[in-house]
Amino acid sequence: GGGGGGGGGGGAGAGGRRPAARPEDCLSALHAFTTAPRPGELPGRKPLRVAVYGDMGVKNGRSLPRLKALAAAENLTAVMHVGDLAYNMWEDSGRRSDVFLEGVSPVAASVPYHVCPGNHESFRDFAEYRARFDGTMPNQGPGAMWHGFDLGPVHFVMFSSEVFFYSTRHGWGLVPAQHRWMRQHLAAVDRTKTPWLVTMAHRPMYCSPNDDLDDCHERHSLVRDGLPVPFASNRKLGYEELLQEFRVDLHVGAHEHSYERTWPVFRGKVGGKGAGAYDTPAGHDWLGKTVHLVAGAAGCRENTDPWLGKPGHFSATRLNGYGFGLLSASRTELAFEQVDHATGEVVDSFTITKPTSAFAEVED
Repeated sequence: GGGGGGGGGGGAGAGGRRPAARPEDCLSALHAFTTAPRPGELPGRKPLRVAVYGDMGVKNGRSLPRLKALAAAENLTAVMHVGDLAYNMWEDSGRRSDVFLEGVSPVAASVPYHVCPGNHESFRDFAEYRARFDGTMPNQGPGAMWHGFDLGPVHFVMFSSEVFFYSTRHGWGLVPAQHRWMRQHLAAVDRTKTPWLVTMAHRPMYCSPNDDLDDCHERHSLVRDGLPVPFASNRKLGYEELLQEFRVDLHVGAHEHSYERTWPVFRGKVGGKGAGAYDTPAGHDWLGKTVHLVAGAAGCRENTDPWLGKPGHFSATRLNGYGFGLLSASRTELAFEQVDHATGEVVDSFTITKPTSAFAEVED
């Protein structure tokens, strides 16, 4: 089912040779994969290419056939599934999880398949989600609720937006611990090795109006702004302040069954629009504000969420069709493409750039 940390399990042997194994000796289909590059390095054989999406279920999982094709052609480095898996993992006494994981296995057996929890995993305090993934994610928190890892020139962090919405041990009970871990973790990222910092959590911090009344529509978002801390009214343990403090380049949410890209934004104020908005100025190592994505259109039984009215002032583009994202990176460019599930057409794309002088080169 799930793949683990920086490079998966075991696969290609020395010099890229595949291990000698006979199909008749195996209990499952024979799979091979390539371990991840060292932190700061680019893959040697094919470019870094990470699939990014949330909200993909067993029924109406529109993006899965194209994801399988990319994995079969060895055109994926990893997958980031940003919450809401299977719809719902706990149903039919957990058999829905079996069906989902068998469905994604052609992908997850070849490249690391990273996950974070969404609201559809919350049943019985995330019991089914934790049972399936606590042992397969890089175990830096209480199981699979949050983790971070290097992949080439990018440091990824996946955390739980759900801590704000459930009065359970793995909901409100984790609010202070997750925020404390996140601050310490982001502070320890070596930006000379991994100049790009990308965070992900299921519920987005920004979204334009649609047919749902969700947290990202609110003037005061729980994920963005946090909850007041008892006896410390100046601390609210939200996450946008951390993104700003630690110069996060890109934050990805899902939950809304659509796609949206923002301009660089902080506290509702946009840093720039139009040509050059994603180009880091010379002499700087960051845009000054984080770019946000909603990537919840991979396909599920709840279909898409139609947009209503005008887009938010922070919105650069918004789309309703099914699809998924592909993220690629060099040391000076972080590029994202939103791909139509049926045609493979790139329906939106953008590139964040950094000047070559922004970070020191990685030493050999």
